[in-house]
Amino acid sequence: MLFVSLLTACGSEEDIKPPRWTAQQRGWVEAMSPIGPLPTSPGNKWADDDKAAKVGHRLFFETAFSPDGKTACATCHKPELFFSDGLVASKGAGTPWRHTPNLIAAAHSPWQGWDGACDSLWSMALVALEDSERMGSSRLQVAHVIAKQHADAWSGVFGKLPDLSNSKRFPATGEPADAADKALIDAIFVNAGKAMGAYMRNIRPAEAPIDRYVAALKAGDDAGGGHLSDSASRGLDLYIDKAGCVACHFGARFTSDGFYNVASLDGSAQPQGTPDQGRAAGIKAALDSDWSCLGLHSDAKDGECKHLLYANPQEFHAIGAFKVSSLRNAEETAPFMHGGLCKDLNESIEHYNRIDLFAPPYGITEPYLTSLNLTSAEKIDLHAFLRALSGPVPDTWWAQAPTGKSP
Repeated sequence: MLFVSLLTACGSEEDIKPPRWTAQQRGWVEAMSPIGPLPTSPGNKWADDDKAAKVGHRLFFETAFSPDGKTACATCHKPELFFSDGLVASKGAGTPWRHTPNLIAAAHSPWQGWDGACDSLWSMALVALEDSERMGSSRLQVAHVIAKQHADAWSGVFGKLPDLSNSKRFPATGEPADAADKALIDAIFVNAGKAMGAYMRNIRPAEAPIDRYVAALKAGDDAGGGHLSDSASRGLDLYIDKAGCVACHFGARFTSDGFYNVASLDGSAQPQGTPDQGRAAGIKAALDSDWSCLGLHSDAKDGECKHLLYANPQEFHAIGAFKVSSLRNAEETAPFMHGGLCKDLNESIEHYNRIDLFAPPYGITEPYLTSLNLTSAEKIDLHAFLRALSGPVPDTWWAQAPTGKSP
């Protein structure tokens, strides 16, 4: 009788609805915002130095580092394109065949690059500077440009630069012949990377509809303040349930920062007959790098580089695996995947919807990845939710070309 009385007081049995999500699913949704504080960068003692970041800001946009005087980090990582470039494959000093990933909130990731060949932002900057396919610069060229164009700002952070006017000791490019002179140039080069690493830590996303939705949800509004459309709301349910996107794209950056083989083909610029090994090559490069957390130029203390200690280049599933992209601003940063395989979100959704039909060019597809088999309506809803992860282009001082005026 008590049960009947409760039903009478609260409505019919048909009116009692189960929760929309399980406790775990609600936890996934609430974890979608906000992005937490920046992690430390143990190899870079300048990581959170504001003056160093301002120097790095200038260096990030410096085209004189490149042999043609036209290419800067910002050439491929364009602020107006969410620090990507919208191309299938990057166009730097050479002909890279990977798509340019965006750098917004990249400081939260323990690995940089599609294959994780760099374990920090400062390491990534140094590798890019010397890579013939990207910047095509040299340590001496970087040092000379800094001495000629950035000496005052530099000395205020890193101290007075050495005299580089002796062209026999310090030619325009390459490396000095003398070991002591080489060490001087290496120190400048390394600090240039660390300054840019400090700068990139300030590249953060603007608020998106998902942030407003989660904030309202946490405040007690189960409708999320109406910040998602009905279609996007259904897409959210798909994201955390049937489609299973949350398995790899979770948290406030919508990424696990892991590496998986998702049967994604290489970009059109990929040389024939040379499939990209992805993470398998990336782990080895990170372990061998002069600029890693464990390298001679790192500022890390004992025990602060555990991510490298457990990196295994022999890991079977690393072959042909690439980094899980953040889905923040995904609508605005197409094309997708390391080779620019998918030109927009619709193509990306369709790739996973029929993934059983695809074979990767190298290695094997992750065994748990099976075709989603979404209906046409479900694909529209999932796309609507993914659009809600995009905010405007960041309009902070850090996200613009340096003007000489500090924030």
